[in-house]
Amino acid sequence: MSHLLSFAIALFHKGLLTGLQPTPIATPTPIPQPSPGEWLAFASAVIVALIGGCFAVYSLRKGHANTKELNAEQNSREEVRQHRQNESELERTHREEQQKLLRRQQEREQQLLAATSNQQVHTDAELLDIYKTALHADPRISQMKILDMSHPLQLEHIYVRLHLHEETRSGYDIEPMLFTAQKERDPNAFFLANRHFLETRVSTAMTPEKALQKYQRCIVLGDPGAGKSTLLKHLVLQSIDGQFPYLPKVPVHITLSTFVSSGLTDLIAFAAIHWSELYRISEQEAYRFIHAHLMRGDAILLLDALDETVIGDTPIPVKDSYGHALNAITRVTTQYPQACIIVTTRKASYQQRTRLMGFTELEVLDFRQKEIEQFITNWFDFHPAPRRHATAAHLLSCLKQNPRIKVLAANPLLLSLIVLTYEVQHDLPERRADLYKQCLDTLLFRWDTSRDIRRRRLFKAEHKQQLLIEIAWHFHSQGRRYFPEDELLAVITRFLPTINLPAEQSKLVLQEIEEENGLLKEQARGWHGFLHLTLQEYCTALYIHQHNNWQELLKNCGDPWWEEVLSLYAGVTPDASALISQLLRRHKRQWLWRDIFSTHLLWAGQCLVARPRLTQPHLRSEVVSCLIASLINSNYSLTTEHLTAILRQCSDEDIKNHVFSLAKNTEKDTFVRQKALWAVGNLEDTSVVADLLALLKDPQQDIGVRMRVPGVVLKLERKRVVGDLLTLLKDPQQDAALRAQIARALGASRNKRVVDDLLRLLRDPQQDITMRRQIAWALGDLGDTCVVGDLLTLLKDPQQDTTMRIQVAWALGKLGDKSVVGDLFILLKDSQQETIVRAQVAWALGKLSDKTLVGDVLTLLKDPQQNASVRGYSARVLGNLGEESVVAYLLTLLKDPQEETIVRRQVARALGDLGDRSVVSDLQKLLKDPQEETIVRKLVLWTLCKLGEKPFVSDLISPTPASLGSNEIAILENITQTERDIYLCACLITKRKFADEIHRALWTISRREKYSIYLLRWNRLKFVRVRHWSTLH
Repeated sequence: MSHLLSFAIALFHKGLLTGLQPTPIATPTPIPQPSPGEWLAFASAVIVALIGGCFAVYSLRKGHANTKELNAEQNSREEVRQHRQNESELERTHREEQQKLLRRQQEREQQLLAATSNQQVHTDAELLDIYKTALHADPRISQMKILDMSHPLQLEHIYVRLHLHEETRSGYDIEPMLFTAQKERDPNAFFLANRHFLETRVSTAMTPEKALQKYQRCIVLGDPGAGKSTLLKHLVLQSIDGQFPYLPKVPVHITLSTFVSSGLTDLIAFAAIHWSELYRISEQEAYRFIHAHLMRGDAILLLDALDETVIGDTPIPVKDSYGHALNAITRVTTQYPQACIIVTTRKASYQQRTRLMGFTELEVLDFRQKEIEQFITNWFDFHPAPRRHATAAHLLSCLKQNPRIKVLAANPLLLSLIVLTYEVQHDLPERRADLYKQCLDTLLFRWDTSRDIRRRRLFKAEHKQQLLIEIAWHFHSQGRRYFPEDELLAVITRFLPTINLPAEQSKLVLQEIEEENGLLKEQARGWHGFLHLTLQEYCTALYIHQHNNWQELLKNCGDPWWEEVLSLYAGVTPDASALISQLLRRHKRQWLWRDIFSTHLLWAGQCLVARPRLTQPHLRSEVVSCLIASLINSNYSLTTEHLTAILRQCSDEDIKNHVFSLAKNTEKDTFVRQKALWAVGNLEDTSVVADLLALLKDPQQDIGVRMRVPGVVLKLERKRVVGDLLTLLKDPQQDAALRAQIARALGASRNKRVVDDLLRLLRDPQQDITMRRQIAWALGDLGDTCVVGDLLTLLKDPQQDTTMRIQVAWALGKLGDKSVVGDLFILLKDSQQETIVRAQVAWALGKLSDKTLVGDVLTLLKDPQQNASVRGYSARVLGNLGEESVVAYLLTLLKDPQEETIVRRQVARALGDLGDRSVVSDLQKLLKDPQEETIVRKLVLWTLCKLGEKPFVSDLISPTPASLGSNEIAILENITQTERDIYLCACLITKRKFADEIHRALWTISRREKYSIYLLRWNRLKFVRVRHWSTLH
């Protein structure tokens, strides 16, 4: 630019000078100054020069840039072309090498067949014996040793039969029962639905042996650790031992990842080499033996872990290794059309890749409770360390008390991990979170590593764990167990850039997690979820801990969806003081309006059960003191159960001693001591049994307290205390009410050793009648039908006490022995019998469900001369028998205003029991008839509820009924939804007669509908308030 400016100035000066005449130097003439016009011309020239120069430079630079871009594009195209050419060349070379290898393999096969045809060292029978001995001696087949097992276990000792289901592909929708459970946002409801769904699938599943009998070729799919490899080894041993006649007698087990790594293309040649190396059978003989038996269909190929053939660091080797295995299986399938072949693979991996043609897909189902118990029993029964033999029952008891852990135990690998952890500690970890961490680490890090499996990974395991935590939080905070694929991919897409990975790889990352670890799995087409809800809850707790977001738990206090997250958070956080302090403060703040469920206190107690670390240790004793105080003062059995369960799980000797001291303290009132005794029984401390028996035998103690002791000691020590209780029962000097309570407790114990003693006391007319009534009740509870004859004799005897005969009739109905049906019906028809006895006999006949009675009972019902109560209970018998042919007649009786009210009442209930919805329209007409009796309309309304109709709650309970039975309360529990309905039901809690059962129903309603219920006591008045959870924070 400076050159152009100098050039312009030079031109200007040159133009000015050429217009002047030269003059002598000696006489200089003054040079005239340029005019304004000339200066303007000069400036214009400069500007033009500058613009021109700038444009020239711009053009020059743009030309260079275009040239550079063009060259770069050409280079890029050349690189792509070269890369494709290289890939094509590599593929061509790879194909040529594979073809050469295949030709060499075929030549080798021919050589082996030719060699063995010319020289045979062993007969087939000898080879089979050698092979059988070698298989049983091979620890890789006959033993199980996984993870940190110190001793291997014999596989046939530990094996539990699996169930295989033919429906392997995910449906287009989540199973309705599971999706409904998700809407309830209650994990317990979900677990029940999941258990029911599993039972439904098992009912249509088959054993592996049946599957092989039905299908010649099958591929077994399952989650990681589902027991697929163990199944194949079991089938190997069953086959070689001839345990199933329809199974081929020669099993050939091949681990497909080892086969692929060998570079061989023929599975039979690989198996022959394997036999020669391990079982001392020459390669030639092995090949001939396997080949011949496969040709005849006498051998079974068991090919393990197709998913583990996905080997390599880039897509091409991965595709080649998997294709290598697939081609080898296809080849052997074609070569041996009579052979039985079974392959195993992970479900997620198989469904993402090319499938085997001609193979039936079967899915391994989870363990049910029955299989879990059998596995644990087998483990300890056959463990080489004798000291462990007695711990199976204790572990099963621990699992029963930890239903969340038992959910994980449905997976055999995780169940093995639970057992191993228990073996080390002789108990389950105090913090469930510690066990869940081990489960997560096992699936993320240890399972493949322990078996030396190397898979292609785009994503580090540490990053997977962090991603799972993000996913868990995103969906759990929305109350969701199942995740739409698009939304799940969006969460992954947002996460990947934070660890410097392209967001475009989200689908590959999801695929890798599902295939490799199985922590996420496809639940239906386009729907995903965690392997177990428990793992989702654990990851959510980790998120709250990492982000110090414990206030979120306070916002959701009382919500069952967050209960386990709360416990897990308390177990993982380094200090749970802030959370527990806030929960305790909110509980104490309710001095006027009391939460009828003590929600904040229960949550604080749940935190203690999780064994949290606390920088404020005094919070432990504060929470325990509040728990015990609430336990003693609670008016509701459900709250008492919840509080006692928490105190029991705290496993603190000081707690047990304090509660027992309350029970023994004679200065406390009877109610407090009774509640303390109830708690002692549930705290499961057997060391107090001797003291309890001493308290029971002490006549100076309060009789109300002594009456609670029999049930408590039988709960703690069922066998050891029976003798002491029988001695007291037989002692006529003891209080009659105490003896009656002992009899009732012995019946509830289900200990049949006491039957003879009870029966002798029952037959003795000199004994107290109150005690005899309770003995009759106890005999019904014990369930021993050998007493039926004696009971029937007592029932027929009109000289016996009426109230005792009623109890005897009840016991006969409870025992369920149909041999008494004829005698009972004779009593029912006998008008000389007391009406109340006949009514109880009718109830017993209904419980015995003998349909041969239908005609006779109907005749009795139609007889207007019979007692109305007897006719009414006859109608109820027909309802219990499920005899739908009588529906029309029953409806006629119900509609007859001249009929006795007691008959119509029982008829209405019978129609509800029969469940025939054809009567709904007639019942609705009766309900709307203003001329009908109020009691009849009310009963009709309850019947409609039982038949599935949903009337207004206000119609059911307004005015407040004189009594509510269990059936009616169960109906209220199911249909109550709106805030007004909840309020109306909550008002029933002020009625002492059925307050406890209503409280239980309200617990379910409040958790389902997300409402808190408060009670204000003012002298003898009680007031109720209902608030939705969303308005509390």
